[in-house]
Amino acid sequence: MRGVETTERAPRYRAGLPQRPDRIAALPLSKQGYPIPWFVATLEDGTRDFRIISHERLAEAVKLGRCWVCGQNLGGYKAFTIGPMCAVNRISAEPPSHRSCAQYAAVACPFLSRPEMVRRETGLEELGTVKPPGMIERNPAVALVWVCRDYAGKMTRGRALFEIGDPIALEFYHRGQPASFAQVCDSIRTGLPALLQATEHDENPAYSRGMLALELVAALGQVEKCFPGHKADAEQLLTEAMKAAGVTV
Repeated sequence: MRGVETTERAPRYRAGLPQRPDRIAALPLSKQGYPIPWFVATLEDGTRDFRIISHERLAEAVKLGRCWVCGQNLGGYKAFTIGPMCAVNRISAEPPSHRSCAQYAAVACPFLSRPEMVRRETGLEELGTVKPPGMIERNPAVALVWVCRDYAGKMTRGRALFEIGDPIALEFYHRGQPASFAQVCDSIRTGLPALLQATEHDENPAYSRGMLALELVAALGQVEKCFPGHKADAEQLLTEAMKAAGVTV
């Protein structure tokens, strides 16, 4: 209307989301009220798409030691928000964050906190984004915050991946709440076929399956420390996994 000045209302933090750590509170909000992670790319039209990462910020995070979620400097501890299967091969597709930022992502991110959520791919091809080779698309139903001091980057099939260091702490979440041992085991059990299938592309699949089995032994040992009293259940899961991998024990 003539003579009436209108301004677009600033988005408000979405109701129902957990309280934000100070670093998360410094991030801009989407129109839906979600904090926009630092890694999210800005498209040519100025919009932000949560599904698309900024490759410039990926390089900056690694080179300058920036938190993947909030963009501020990391300290001595690094936290990875991953699925339980990544605890087996100790590989993450994303660099680390602050522990508080990783915890927030585990309980607030719709994909990480809602097992029924699936990745939306509509329009990604038009934006020039392609699915990385070897990417496991399943929703793991459990989010793991893995805290460590060290990690190392590497390139695999033209894709940057990150080898996670020895854990200082492990925290498992399901639907935004602490996960049970049964929920963690179910996530590992249902995710194992995808990891086994990935070994078929290796030069020596049998050797890769054997190494995967050894990695699973170590991972279940770490998981068991978080859930005392479940040794028999962990051993049962390990037996099932060994059989699936074709490994004789």
